[in-house]
Amino acid sequence: MSELNSHVCFDALATLQNIQNIEHCCNFCGGSHTIQDCPELSKGEHIFDNCLQDLSRSSVPSGLHVIEHNVPCVITSQKFAKGSRFGPLLAKKSYIPIENLRFPLIIFGNIIPDLNIPELEELFKVRNVYLDTTNENECNWMVHVNPAEYLNEQNLIAYQEDNQIYFTAIHDIEVGDILKVWYAPSYAAKMCIPLLQPSQYEIVNNILRQVSIDHSSLKVESEDESFNCEPVYYNNVHHSTDVSLPPIQSIFTAQ
Repeated sequence: MSELNSHVCFDALATLQNIQNIEHCCNFCGGSHTIQDCPELSKGEHIFDNCLQDLSRSSVPSGLHVIEHNVPCVITSQKFAKGSRFGPLLAKKSYIPIENLRFPLIIFGNIIPDLNIPELEELFKVRNVYLDTTNENECNWMVHVNPAEYLNEQNLIAYQEDNQIYFTAIHDIEVGDILKVWYAPSYAAKMCIPLLQPSQYEIVNNILRQVSIDHSSLKVESEDESFNCEPVYYNNVHHSTDVSLPPIQSIFTAQ
């Protein structure tokens, strides 16, 4: 074996070792372990999709409902424990960034160290993949989970595991909660997107609590199948507000 080939082989082995070390960098917290062993990612029940053809609407798991308002949102009709995992998110994949997305998602390839070896650069070249969530008919139900605006309304965290995107509950989710998601710290850093800050006001992100704030101001309409998917902000929790909802039973009918 020539001296040049020997150097190339040794450099290739060193590069593979570096790649293995990089793969042990957690995409959830950024620690030096695999995401499967992350102590910050409590492993709860994995909630799988329903497997039907009309993907966006019919893939919604039991206990969740897609509700229409100005924009679709996802509400719960059962409790989900902290650590419950949803996914993976299904969407078309592109090597070109998708513009004007409310919640952009990228599947990152492994970051390869500077090789300075032309023979190996192409071999170990990786590309990021961008998820195109613009067409709900080509995505599963997870595209209807709205991004949170404040930390104290967020109940799901988005992160990459292997080559998939999952959402995991960061605390117990109650019946009537509106699902709101934001990025995990390490994933947000890769996306160059800041983490959320808490709102100075109390946020009521549960449709049942919105109703119970003031029964005297509640107006139930039997034919109107829409309601406010946006959280209600209260400077004083006793403040009166009008809320328009369909009958609660119609929201939580069995799927």
